[in-house]
Amino acid sequence: MVSGSDPPVVDMPLRAGLDRRRGRRLPGESWRWERTGSDGWTSIPAKKRRSFEYIPTVYDIGRRLRASVYYGDQFGNRVKAVTEPSEPVKPAAWGRILRSRYDVYLYGNRLTYVNRSCKWEDEYGSRFPLAVYSRDSESGTHERAALDFKWHVKAWRNNGVCVVERQLPDKDIVGIQTGQVDSRGNRLWEAEHWFEESRRWLDGHLSSATSGEPAARGVFDVYLGLGAESLIFVKAPCAHADTEAMFSLHLMPADQDDLPEERKRHGFDNLDFAFDAHGGRFDGNCLATVPLPEYGISEIRTGQYMPVDGGFRKIWEVEFRR
Repeated sequence: MVSGSDPPVVDMPLRAGLDRRRGRRLPGESWRWERTGSDGWTSIPAKKRRSFEYIPTVYDIGRRLRASVYYGDQFGNRVKAVTEPSEPVKPAAWGRILRSRYDVYLYGNRLTYVNRSCKWEDEYGSRFPLAVYSRDSESGTHERAALDFKWHVKAWRNNGVCVVERQLPDKDIVGIQTGQVDSRGNRLWEAEHWFEESRRWLDGHLSSATSGEPAARGVFDVYLGLGAESLIFVKAPCAHADTEAMFSLHLMPADQDDLPEERKRHGFDNLDFAFDAHGGRFDGNCLATVPLPEYGISEIRTGQYMPVDGGFRKIWEVEFRR
């Protein structure tokens, strides 16, 4: 059995457990984690994981994960338990938005609080103040919703790691204020995060948090990176020939004055790139991460092309409009 987000998400831990009714883990045996690759299942190096826990990285995007361990059954036999393969690992759509006693992550419309060094006696009885600000689609004004909740609701703990989840309204969220108050009413921490509204439209177009699917499928799948600050291009499996063509990346700003002077006459920002400048190949998979500029973006066009006789041949192209 593996517990964690489904499908798995980068930076969110997965934990394996053995059903005690089947038997007990043998002394000296530890969990082994594996991921799919070009040659089937490959082992994840032990230095990158704990025995029962694995935290997916960007190198796992598009791969399935599983864990195995040997145990002794009721007849004294040595038996191997293997978990069911996970769904393919997905990039974090927004990732961590707050760092405090609890790190707070936002994936789609779900907040996840993670404390990697907590004690049950310290947390039980505490509560989380939570205010969520959303934009009303008709008036454009901000609405405030108080969603305070107690720690033991939607919470679980494993070996000193506490995880709490809270579902948010299905609205265009622009700000979050939260914290923690202990059982005696003392405030333990408080923090807030406000999203840059000029980028919020990207989440709806490119986020994989809700559907589990990339925003665009071409030779490469395209995802929105952490904090909406980058685009992630993924192909799994991937051959060297898939990365030989140049990548086109054209950004249309919400305000033309934000463009560099040399780009204003064209009306868009040209960030075309070669794969090796932003990416790498990992066990048969290809991944490139390209930072986005800080200005507001109204449209993105990206794809791949090959130079041909003084011109170019388009291999694939997708676009996203506001």
